[in-house]
Amino acid sequence: MNIVAFLIQQTMFFSIPLLIVALGGMYSERSGVVNIALEGIMIMGAFVSMMVLSILEKTMQGQGLLLIVLLVAALSGMLYSFLHAYASINMKANQVISGTALNMFAPAFAIFVARIVQGYKDINFNIINDDSVIELNKISLWVTQNVFDFNSDSYELQLITEDAMTKKLIARRRGEYVSVYRKSQRLNSINELKKGDYIVHYDYGIGRFLEIKTMQFGHATNDYIHLEYRGGDKLYVSLDAIDQIHKYSGSEGFAPKLSKLGGKDWSKAKNRVRDQVKEIADQLIKLYASRENSIGYAFKEYTELEKEFQDSFPYQETKDQMTTINDVLNDMSKKTPMDRLICGDVGFGKTEIALRAAFKAVLNGKQVAYLAPTTVLSKQHYSTFKERMDGYGINVELMNRFITKGKQKKIIQAITEGTVDILIGTHRILSKDIEFKDLGLLVIDEEQRFGVLHKERIKEIKVNVDVLSLSATPIPRTLHMAIMGVKNMSLLETAPENRYPIQTYVLERNDVIIKDSIERELARDGQVFYLYNKVEDIDFVADKIQDLVPNARIDGVHGKMRKADLEKVIDSFINKEIDVLVSTTIIETGLDIPNANTLIIHDADRLGLSQLYQIRGRVGRSDKIAYAYLMYKK
Repeated sequence: MNIVAFLIQQTMFFSIPLLIVALGGMYSERSGVVNIALEGIMIMGAFVSMMVLSILEKTMQGQGLLLIVLLVAALSGMLYSFLHAYASINMKANQVISGTALNMFAPAFAIFVARIVQGYKDINFNIINDDSVIELNKISLWVTQNVFDFNSDSYELQLITEDAMTKKLIARRRGEYVSVYRKSQRLNSINELKKGDYIVHYDYGIGRFLEIKTMQFGHATNDYIHLEYRGGDKLYVSLDAIDQIHKYSGSEGFAPKLSKLGGKDWSKAKNRVRDQVKEIADQLIKLYASRENSIGYAFKEYTELEKEFQDSFPYQETKDQMTTINDVLNDMSKKTPMDRLICGDVGFGKTEIALRAAFKAVLNGKQVAYLAPTTVLSKQHYSTFKERMDGYGINVELMNRFITKGKQKKIIQAITEGTVDILIGTHRILSKDIEFKDLGLLVIDEEQRFGVLHKERIKEIKVNVDVLSLSATPIPRTLHMAIMGVKNMSLLETAPENRYPIQTYVLERNDVIIKDSIERELARDGQVFYLYNKVEDIDFVADKIQDLVPNARIDGVHGKMRKADLEKVIDSFINKEIDVLVSTTIIETGLDIPNANTLIIHDADRLGLSQLYQIRGRVGRSDKIAYAYLMYKK
């Protein structure tokens, strides 16, 4: 019932006593008789009529409040009657009329307000506990600590907590916090989750996926995403709300701390990240403004040495490669700091462009920092740079988690003194304890694998540093900056000579096909990548493949291995001592093994599109036709 209908109902409810009071007042004024008894009878009549109507009312909730208000109204009416009698004797008639009007309307108004209060107290609700059943079409007051805000249109059910009713409401777009999930991937389908996966819920934080559970509320039956939180707390999320859940995608083998339902930690974390994002945005605006106005170093040409280094490249450059190399070297010759994105397919020669730029920087007496996303990739780039630069007396060093603390300390000292020309490493080289004496060029390989904080760390040290970003799958932010002109962009669209497209198949997992594809690759003296992205039972999968292909030499690698063991397996695979390498996504970037031309992905449906694209690029790096089998479980 809306408020208008409710007011009409209440007005009609006491129209009879109001009419009694009005008629009595008019008779009293017309006759001019001052009769205290008549006034008392009018008030008592109104009071009794109200009592009778209230008793006849079918809903008795709020009766106590009504009786108290009615009693106050009746007593006040009697007081007005005595005042009216006194005024009738000592004052004129017109003053008597106003006194009588006040006398007859004051109790009625009090009763009117009381009826409205009582009407709203008559709302149909009940009090329940944790063991009660929620009734349909009824408001339930649930006194418990185990509750959270919940809304379901399909069940016509809404849970509202005390915090939701008392907190200050701020108009805000729903997606404001989505961008702060620095370690999460948006889910497009529930099939992307498997039991035990960590997830990030927009409102409740980090939890663990358990199962899809069918539950019944009232007469409706639906499927819910069953999530587990700290302390064994359970959360059931409707499949309609899957957009509020992201898959946690932290470092391989890392187990995040689960959030507590009803706790404040997640809200505090979101607020901290929101403040950090704002701070980063402000810093970026200042950084790019200062870079635009700053004067960088104009690198000089060393024609003969650069030509000699160019001729040491064992392959023929593509047309796109030569155009991009010239663009990069021209940028470096200007006083405006370079900020260029090189976007090219896997194996199209991005590393050679970085080598040419690094060589030019070192010839000008500047230091170079080469940032790689993984330990394996940094090691491979170190070998490539070392091989190409050694003949020119250029000092190349490596910095990652496999380098001992003692050696790291010596390298850091050498960087500060300027005796290290090129430093290659993972995000370790972004640490604040590393200070370059004269940094001139920063190369970011696979830039989509780094966060904004990582990429802007060195650029904050010196705003006049030339920056070269390499990627096959750049993030939208970087592409947008390139399109808007904040960055320059070069495209590598031409494949190297004698490079064939990778033959890619998407199919249901089949042992016969796995066996046949491995045997065909081994028959042409090739090698095979088998990608299985679960550390806990990767050895079991390797044993299964060994049963399928008994004559194959098989080994496995993953991110939890010790440095010596990991390097031993990788080196054995590079030296063709291993036929099939069973690996996690640790091979996603950088491994350049031309003899490996068959790739089998065990659960391709559990990887992102960018990951699949990068992993597929591990094969097809020679003049042989490569095959990629993207398999899934039916």
